[in-house]
Amino acid sequence: MRRGAVDPEAQIDALIAKRATQIPADGEREELWAESVLRYHRERTVDFTQAWIHYHRRLHRTHQGLADEHYDCAVFLEGLLVERSA
Repeated sequence: MRRGAVDPEAQIDALIAKRATQIPADGEREELWAESVLRYHRERTVDFTQAWIHYHRRLHRTHQGLADEHYDCAVFLEGLLVERSA
């Protein structure tokens, strides 16, 4: 092997040794998994809640607009009645 070159097998062995020390024990692995599931469900709950908030606000704007249109029509028709009765 030429000078300064790195032995690929030595790199692989070092990587395997390093990774082996990073693998959590069974109990710790289950705990990490449970924490990640809780975190995922919390994030989904927040996302769904924000979506429902957006939906209800949009629906409120739509219905408010419709209510305003109906109110204006009622006022217009009342004006017609007043004119006809006068």
